[in-house]
Amino acid sequence: MEFILNASQRSSKGSSAAKAARRDNVVPGIIYGSDIESINITVQKNELAKSMSNEAFYSQILNIKLDDGTEQKVILKDVQRHPYKKEILHLDFLQVNENKEIKLIPEMLNLLGCSKSNFLKLIKFMNYNYFEKEKEIYFKYLPKKIKKSKPYVKNEKNNPFNILNQINFK
Repeated sequence: MEFILNASQRSSKGSSAAKAARRDNVVPGIIYGSDIESINITVQKNELAKSMSNEAFYSQILNIKLDDGTEQKVILKDVQRHPYKKEILHLDFLQVNENKEIKLIPEMLNLLGCSKSNFLKLIKFMNYNYFEKEKEIYFKYLPKKIKKSKPYVKNEKNNPFNILNQINFK
């Protein structure tokens, strides 16, 4: 499932601007990443609530269409919620560059406390593609393609309960 959020850029920054945005029935947020300068945005509450009701929203690459016509590929990094109300206060999105590769460094192995081979198995399980270049290992995220399952078809021939149709109950 592909998630597309329509967002507007906001020029004002700070907590007072965010409070004003919340009063206008929108949720303030920010898009940041290594390739872009931070973009302050607002998203309509009802559109956001509809998308967030699907649990895949939290782990998939999202497309954010800005009001200037540009589109950003992002992942949801953080959601700030009100302590006791069902209200979303702020969103943080991290820009995703699907063409960028990540170099495997020893600190990653130390952090997880595993061997290189186990780390590569984990990377593959997490839907990353890894490859070797100049005796260094790199990996890259591959978005999961969702396959539609075929509908269940009953097989009447091999059903052991077909014998019950032949019995005459009175």
